[in-house]
Amino acid sequence: MDDVAAGIREQWGYGHIRSYRLALEKGQPEVCDQINAILGTHDGDPGYFGHQTLSKLERWPTCPRRPTVGQLHALAQVFGTTPRKLVADVDWDKLPPADQLAVDALDTAPSGGATGSTGAVGMMEPTRPPAGRTSLVPPTPWGTPDGTRSGNPTERDVLMSGEESARYAGHGGNIDDLTLEQLRDGVAEQAAGFANVPRLELFGGVRLLRDRIFAYLDGGQPMRQRRDLYFMAGAACGMLAAVSDDLGYATAAMSHARAGHVFALEAGDPALTGWLYAVQSLISYWNSQPGRAREYARRGAAANPAGSVGVWLPALEARASGDLGDAEGTRRAVTRAAEVRELVQPCPLDDFGGLMAFNQAKQHFYASGAYLGIGDDPAVITEAETAVHAYQRAPLEEQAHDNIAMVRFQSAIAHIRAGDLDAAGETARSALQVAPEHRNTHVDKSARRLHQHLCTEPVRTSPLAVDTRDQIEDFLSSPTTHPELS
Repeated sequence: MDDVAAGIREQWGYGHIRSYRLALEKGQPEVCDQINAILGTHDGDPGYFGHQTLSKLERWPTCPRRPTVGQLHALAQVFGTTPRKLVADVDWDKLPPADQLAVDALDTAPSGGATGSTGAVGMMEPTRPPAGRTSLVPPTPWGTPDGTRSGNPTERDVLMSGEESARYAGHGGNIDDLTLEQLRDGVAEQAAGFANVPRLELFGGVRLLRDRIFAYLDGGQPMRQRRDLYFMAGAACGMLAAVSDDLGYATAAMSHARAGHVFALEAGDPALTGWLYAVQSLISYWNSQPGRAREYARRGAAANPAGSVGVWLPALEARASGDLGDAEGTRRAVTRAAEVRELVQPCPLDDFGGLMAFNQAKQHFYASGAYLGIGDDPAVITEAETAVHAYQRAPLEEQAHDNIAMVRFQSAIAHIRAGDLDAAGETARSALQVAPEHRNTHVDKSARRLHQHLCTEPVRTSPLAVDTRDQIEDFLSSPTTHPELS
């Protein structure tokens, strides 16, 4: 865990405490609950460990609120490390000498004392303090934030602390609920655009939305609103990842997806976390990394997300397993996606629709691609026909013409392998009718894949195969709606 946290710290520039939390993929609410369990504190107690406290400690030493020895001890137990490792070398001198001695003592304490017992995945199991104690270490002296003043608080201290609490609680931040609602509508609008909006236009819209969300995150909000902003920031980054990949920029796409994953963890939303894993799986699949695609899909499923993303993840695993030639794993994952579909209950993520939801048409499209990988051509054709019919029956704004083209290319390949070149040619011609504004990198990749099959024996010299290859070559040579990115 120390190495994972160090990697996050190096990549993102976060402090030690936040890096350890993200390494464990824990949201702030979960960490706060575990800290309070260790400290034996409850909401309303003087030493209650809340979200605002954790947010400030994660920004220390930039934020003047430094962690107490007791907090470092509890955090170390939650994160499966030692208090000393939670304090960077550059921050060590910022601790008062007394705290340095206490931290060193905790780091050298015998097993079962400072370090606690080791649980699953190398994480320290939290232990309750002895009866009658509210902390695992003696209380620190009353003092200023830098720990230099001891003694009892004065009347002025008491009065000022009350004013400070009231002022912080009354701080409404830089955003109101109406603006949050407008941002949610923006997320829904951009997500719906993935069916048919040209990708450059979509990229511009999502990027403006993301920048607006980021501008609000730079301010201060109550925790409830901040979690909403984190959720929408994760969704916007995930959409930027998908559209960047559609435009052929896989590296930028993965950077957006990983950033979105961080925001999803901050929001503490398992469905969004699973969705961001699905986006990373999608990027890996289309960039010829089926092993990584399957691993991301499995990680997402392990997050137990609610809603239709729970169907998307096994569908992604099935398609990646097909490309890996794992017939048993492919069929098992297709079946699991169908079983989850029967039980799925919509979640807030599904309310956004579009890219944020995984409908049945997409499910059949993915199943067709999965069966293509393992050579089950009748199943490819059946699933493809079902997908096309489902898309054509859907509302206009959900008729994803790029997916319709891709699934028809898949069906054409299956017809070739099944020996029905006439059906292959007819299906290919239908796919090639997709309008330029609905084309993307993945549509072109699917067309090239069909072209390769038309170059194989025994169909290679057939007049129909030659004619279909010529049509594909003309298609690929024609301009798209984003020539400036070519």
